[in-house]
Amino acid sequence: MNKKIKQWILSTDNSWTAFILRLTLGLVLFPHAAQKLFGWFDGPGLQGEIAYMTSHVNLPMFLAVSAIAVECLGTFFILLGFLTRLTSIAIFFYLLV
Repeated sequence: MNKKIKQWILSTDNSWTAFILRLTLGLVLFPHAAQKLFGWFDGPGLQGEIAYMTSHVNLPMFLAVSAIAVECLGTFFILLGFLTRLTSIAIFFYLLV
């Protein structure tokens, strides 16, 4: 892979604006991700969410688990500033679908 592409994917802006945007997005997504993964805030938890996605939404198990992983891991990655560009793209497509 090209060095510039790797650097673009792995880099995070070192500005206050980017930090505030990452913090805001992470804090907005965290309660929703915590509902799905841990069952906090009256959420269904991991088993309940997988059951809902596979039975009511008719997603295959793989897509249900990937959707939960993208949302939960993506939230933590954005809050930590780790792979923010790649994570933001993944969350964008998750929310788009």
